[in-house]
Amino acid sequence: MKFDLFGFIKKHNSESIGENVRKNRYIYAIILATISIFEIVMIIRGSLIFDFKKLKHLLYFCSYILLLTASISTAIILNIKKLYMNSKVMSITIHIYVGILYAWSTLVSYLDLAAGHTPIVYLTIVIVVAGVTMVNLYFYCITTIVTFAGLIVACYVNHFEYLESTGLLLNLLVLVVMAILMNARLFIVTNTETDQRKMLEILSKTDVLTGLGNETAYFEYVDKINGRIEKENYHDFAVVLMDLNGLKATNDKYGHRYGCHLVVESGHRLPILFTTSKLFHIGGDEFVGIVEGDNFKKLESLIKRFDEDFTHTRIAYEGHDLLLSLARGYSVCQGGEHYRNVFQRADEMMYENKAIIKEKYHIESRKS
Repeated sequence: MKFDLFGFIKKHNSESIGENVRKNRYIYAIILATISIFEIVMIIRGSLIFDFKKLKHLLYFCSYILLLTASISTAIILNIKKLYMNSKVMSITIHIYVGILYAWSTLVSYLDLAAGHTPIVYLTIVIVVAGVTMVNLYFYCITTIVTFAGLIVACYVNHFEYLESTGLLLNLLVLVVMAILMNARLFIVTNTETDQRKMLEILSKTDVLTGLGNETAYFEYVDKINGRIEKENYHDFAVVLMDLNGLKATNDKYGHRYGCHLVVESGHRLPILFTTSKLFHIGGDEFVGIVEGDNFKKLESLIKRFDEDFTHTRIAYEGHDLLLSLARGYSVCQGGEHYRNVFQRADEMMYENKAIIKEKYHIESRKS
């Protein structure tokens, strides 16, 4: 299975992380400047005391230069006017920097252990800075585990000689506590924002009057149906097109509030009949049902019930006797046939049915 790293990061809250960084870029600049000053001091000190013929000393010195370069370049990127309005840039930049920070701390901690020193300063810095940056839950969790594993490996290589050190134990404790607190906080934030996104997505595809799918949801589902037709030769569906009769006349006679009530009432009653179908309100008086599943198997009896329940029904609303009448047309998909052809046949039948109902029940058209 292919793993999409950028899709993974984007899915897990990268936009809100970038927005947080963008709004607080000056705070991040101060943090990065502090780290840069610390690294400059270490570079000056190292240039005076290191023996560059030794690999460990060379690695120490290179790690200081790496972190100094990363800190300064990140601070610059976070404050470039052309970039800091883009939350994606902010998110990617801070993720890269924290990744470098973790790699640096793991390397220097290992070198300290190998030299017989405890890495309390380095790990405390990286843990606190990583917490402040508020990287997403999964990124923080993975890098924390990697850092922890690096420490264990370093201890093992050195035969756990320094594991009893108070400084090292303190670092491990801080690491675990920070990981728990940050992951718990980010888990709550991520879940809350995920729920909000799902709710917004549902609302964006729901018709406010009827609670059925709106025009956006309808066209999205049509694309899905056409995709299945092309890939699977899918044809186990029918299209039912429905249109309210006399809606405009009701609006003219009683007012638009009464016409809206007919639309709302239709939206409430249709799902009771079309239980396994997708229903959409795509216009003022137009409804579409894409009939599938058990409804499709019983299409003829379903249409018969529709004619009995929706062709000519009187409903009472605020002291007025309103007519709820829907014309309908339906068509079954033939193998390999595009959705638009099925829809066209249903549309033609619907207008024929509308003319028959209006003549039979003397339903008024809109008054001129």
